[in-house]
Amino acid sequence: MDTDTPYVWLEKAAEREPDAPALILADRVVSYSDLEYQVRARTRSLAHVVSPGSIVPAPMRLDLPSIVEMVAVMRSGAVVLPYADRRPEVNGVLRPGTAVCVATSGSGGVSKLVPLSYANIAASVRASRSRLGTGATDRWLATLPLTHVGGLSVIWRSLASGGAAVVAPFDDAIVDIVERTRPTVASLVPTMVHRLLDRSPESLAAIDLILIGGTHLPRRLIARARERGIGLVPTYGMTETASQIATAAPGVDAGIGDVVGSPLDGFSVIIRGDAGPVGPDQVGVIEVEGPAVFHGYLGEPARTGPFRTSDLGFMTEDGRLAVVGRVDDVVVSGGENVSLAAVRDAIAEIEGVADAAAVGVDDPEWGTIVCALVEVSGILAADDLRESVASLLPEHARPKRWIIGTVPILENGKPDTSAIRRMFADE
Repeated sequence: MDTDTPYVWLEKAAEREPDAPALILADRVVSYSDLEYQVRARTRSLAHVVSPGSIVPAPMRLDLPSIVEMVAVMRSGAVVLPYADRRPEVNGVLRPGTAVCVATSGSGGVSKLVPLSYANIAASVRASRSRLGTGATDRWLATLPLTHVGGLSVIWRSLASGGAAVVAPFDDAIVDIVERTRPTVASLVPTMVHRLLDRSPESLAAIDLILIGGTHLPRRLIARARERGIGLVPTYGMTETASQIATAAPGVDAGIGDVVGSPLDGFSVIIRGDAGPVGPDQVGVIEVEGPAVFHGYLGEPARTGPFRTSDLGFMTEDGRLAVVGRVDDVVVSGGENVSLAAVRDAIAEIEGVADAAAVGVDDPEWGTIVCALVEVSGILAADDLRESVASLLPEHARPKRWIIGTVPILENGKPDTSAIRRMFADE
């Protein structure tokens, strides 16, 4: 039996502190002994229907049955494949020691399955706990979906530390749950922070440590949080690395510009330009190595060497990572390169803008035109936006089409760029 796995972490925690809370739900508190009992019972029933090493698709919600199912499938020797609404088709051979298959976010329209091993998960959990200093007295706010690595990793870290996970979907009841349960640590995406700041900044301020990642962190959001005495800890990670790659140490102000923080223990980050690795402050493609990095997508050949991400960034002189955009965020409009990330950042700095997204849309005259979807917090017309952007961006980078509305997000909180492109196509 593997000794560094979520089900062994649960078993050991139940032996040490059987009455300690493992999960705090809206209507009940589940102790470690109770959770261990339910997982063992479900494992016994699974023995008749799953075989070791097989992939078991499992619908996942932020609730007790889903967490029990996830751990029980692992304990049975099978590989859990979390999904939300549509049962995925699975093809491919798994490596021994695989624990889970997780779908990438698909924010650009394409999603792949990432097999993560128990070794990947354990390395990620150790590195995260070493950087953040979390332990058995902490309560993690688990509000990210369990169909993605951001949500799964919160449960894994909590089980490993013997702490409690406050399991709460991000809905209208979230403020009441946070105020009642008093979580000490939270993993959120910028949209969640923005909406909580609007509704109840006091509930955010009561959380000791707020990890924020998943997508770009607007400077205005950082400033709003600081005005309320809320310290956000920027983090950068992805499914292929079992979650975090680089994170600011608590109390260290790394949220300046695009700087995230230094790589976690065990991770090596390389910035690669067209001619090879580049030096500090030079932008290139982010590559990463380490024991938490996966071995290759399901159904594709095994990967070797550093994993080449789709993100652009640079390393500072003091060894911190800055993430400045994505490789596919650059479009060519009228023969000029345009960074969609730069367009989005400029719009986000305009007074009255709550959120923004920029996409490239095919155009017969320009090849591609930049289009902007803007979510406003007051009365702000498209003409006002055009006037403000004129002083912030060169002419070739200014959006040619605008929609004022709500930025659609995926289940994991990232902007749904495919849906945004469809909005402009439908318009």
